[in-house]
Amino acid sequence: MIVRVCELRLRALLGFYLARVRQNPVQEMLAGAGIAVGVALVYAVLVSTSSITGAAAQVVDGIAGRASLQLTARSDGGFSERLAERAERVAGVRRAVPLLRSNVTLVGPRGRRSVQLLGSTPELATLGGKLTRNFGPAGLRLAGGVAIPEGVAESVGGSSGGALQLRADGAKRRVPIVVLSDEVLGSLASTGSALAPLSLAQEISRRSGRLSHVLVETEPGQGDRVRRGLERIAGNRVDVSGADAELAALRQAAKPNEQSTRLFAVVGFLLSLNAMLFTVAERRRFVAALRLEGASPRQALAVIVFEAVALGAMASMVGLALGEVLLRLLFGDAPDYLTFAFPVGTERIVTPSIVGLALGGGMLAVLLVSLRPALDLRSGVSLDAVNRDRTEPGEAIGAGAARRLLWLAVGLLALTTAIAVAVPAATVIGGVTLVIVVLLVIPATFSAVTDRLGRLARSTRRLNMLAVALMELRATNTRSVALTAVAALAVYGSVAIGGARQDIVRGLDSHTRQWLSNADVWVTTGGQDLMTNSFTAPSGLARLRQAAGVEAVRLHRGGFLNIDGRRIWLIGRPAGDRTMIPASQMLEGDIELATARLRSGGWATASAAVAEERGIEIGDRFSFPTPTGDATFRLAATTMNFGWIPGSITINGREYVDAMGTAAPSAIEVDLAPRVAAAEGKRMVSRALGPEAGLTVQTRGERELQYYEFGREGVARLDQLARLLLLAAALTIPFALAATLWRRRPPLASLKVQGARRMQLWLAMLFETGLLVTVGCVVGAILGIYGQLLAGRFVREATGFAAPFTVEPGQLLMAVGLVVGVALAASAVPGYVAATVPARASFRE
Repeated sequence: MIVRVCELRLRALLGFYLARVRQNPVQEMLAGAGIAVGVALVYAVLVSTSSITGAAAQVVDGIAGRASLQLTARSDGGFSERLAERAERVAGVRRAVPLLRSNVTLVGPRGRRSVQLLGSTPELATLGGKLTRNFGPAGLRLAGGVAIPEGVAESVGGSSGGALQLRADGAKRRVPIVVLSDEVLGSLASTGSALAPLSLAQEISRRSGRLSHVLVETEPGQGDRVRRGLERIAGNRVDVSGADAELAALRQAAKPNEQSTRLFAVVGFLLSLNAMLFTVAERRRFVAALRLEGASPRQALAVIVFEAVALGAMASMVGLALGEVLLRLLFGDAPDYLTFAFPVGTERIVTPSIVGLALGGGMLAVLLVSLRPALDLRSGVSLDAVNRDRTEPGEAIGAGAARRLLWLAVGLLALTTAIAVAVPAATVIGGVTLVIVVLLVIPATFSAVTDRLGRLARSTRRLNMLAVALMELRATNTRSVALTAVAALAVYGSVAIGGARQDIVRGLDSHTRQWLSNADVWVTTGGQDLMTNSFTAPSGLARLRQAAGVEAVRLHRGGFLNIDGRRIWLIGRPAGDRTMIPASQMLEGDIELATARLRSGGWATASAAVAEERGIEIGDRFSFPTPTGDATFRLAATTMNFGWIPGSITINGREYVDAMGTAAPSAIEVDLAPRVAAAEGKRMVSRALGPEAGLTVQTRGERELQYYEFGREGVARLDQLARLLLLAAALTIPFALAATLWRRRPPLASLKVQGARRMQLWLAMLFETGLLVTVGCVVGAILGIYGQLLAGRFVREATGFAAPFTVEPGQLLMAVGLVVGVALAASAVPGYVAATVPARASFRE
């Protein structure tokens, strides 16, 4: 019986909803489209950010399998493979599987690509990892060759059974390749990694008898005992950690990117909220009609909630599909600044929580807006109170309400500023609060602009159509404010995010010029790797030092160290460099004194984040683990992060050799004689090194261009977000305008009866659209500039990037021009069609 009653009530509610939709299908389509766009934005941003660590987790877990501990080398020189044998003899160890990971470059007929070479033994499959189950003796056979994913093979022009040039450790050789499908490699394919037997990987990378990792599977309940045993045999030369320790370092490096992008997903939710505002008046009128026909408040409320759930669910499902399209069109691969240091893949990771958040956001936006019609159901409120508004029924926003919202915006803006000053690390929260401020100031701003234009229209008879346009705008107050807010949100997000990106790029470019100014020609492995890939000094180095036209040759050194959960970039600057510390990177300390101390030895600079985490100040001693044991230095200065988010430490080249236990350079700096041109110097260096060297020779200008590209790719996610917000506005505004202009047909017919001509009405509607969108764009641009300032502050505090604040007029004009242009173009045709309504249509009202 209860089920039958519920079924009847559900059918009744559905009947009410369908009846209302038939009366105004365009209005519901508008609301649904706006909600879908907002949900798509939330979904695309969340999936994109979570995929960075999610894909890496799949790779790490898929390789490690049941291994819970690992031994990890502190440099790319690795450690002796005999340590793996000793690890297997530790009490409580079930298996100890050796691994060697090294960065190499594949060169083929279509180009080159940097990949990570993973070498292991068939025992890797015994760990039970999902990605390595085919690598056992009875499965995949790689003897004598290197296996690469289909995507890598396609990019360089390789094929199974063929051979490619492989460059590693400063040498090059031809190696046979096997192309493996994505079905065989799984998530490993998305990382672009190459696979080889351990012995071949050691030979290719010239790391004979060396390993970078040992994965350790323990007996049940023996984890702590095994860790202590591994620490004894590792001494203070090799790190002992959990098998997923790399993920912790990756999360730390990717955290600022995730924070900034996830917080801006709030904009998607607010776009959905504004789309629903277009329907508030219609829903209030519908509720009033229900009450006048005898429906009780409880029944009317049930109808409101049912409509909200139905519309929210349908629109949100469409939004998920649209979000998938946006992911493929706008969001590129993982940030390049992570891919050369971590096993980051390009696979999209969609979790139930992300889907739930996106759907929940759409549903919440609908339910929140539905509260306004529900307020008309309060006791003491007249059944037809909505029809007593001086504007169109349900469209009024009172002057008192607008003032209260404005004061709330002022208070929120002051609170945001206070938080930014008092707690710089929390500045990113300002990105969300400013979005809310944008919405809160729109009603008062809209009212002030229309009042000022109204006085202008009353001052002369030549502006009759302006008076008509303002009358319509005031009559549809809620819809006008909602459309203005959509434009404001889009411009605010574009200016704030896009401006922050430009500031970061400007800072990176300045650092690049200063960083590379130490040499006229650079010799490296050629990858976008911050010069962290070391190589054996080439045999032609002596010839290079003696070559005519070469004034000086210096060996630059650099690599990564895991320190306190951070993957730190350790830099060994040659003492003869003209610039030991780029001026753009200095924070605290005297640059001349710090430079002298670096050259003399015993001193180091550290990124502010590293220094603050350790609680050290200039002059204090601090230590960090290296392959030769703990190295101790005194802090000469605190700096920015040199373009690497986790942070950096700089010492001189001599002490780098002592600390890292290797003299292998990661770059060769060449100074040319004054009258030698850069291009000629490049040819001279190449001839001196000889054809056998697997290294890349670049002029300073060429290296700078490569780093410029690398820096822009590193902040590409911010550029994608800025474009996505403008796209969201471009999708939302046309729907809103089309529905709004179509509803204008009866009032336009009444104006024709009073003598208005079609062209006058069309121009008046264009003016209305332009005014609304321009007001929104101006508000969005002003607050967007402040948002850019806050975003730059967050970037400096959270990432250590230098981000000098500069307002780009071109960017502002582009964002405003795009939104206004889309709005005018979208309103031109439907506005003209609406203006053709015959005068007799006014009698059908």
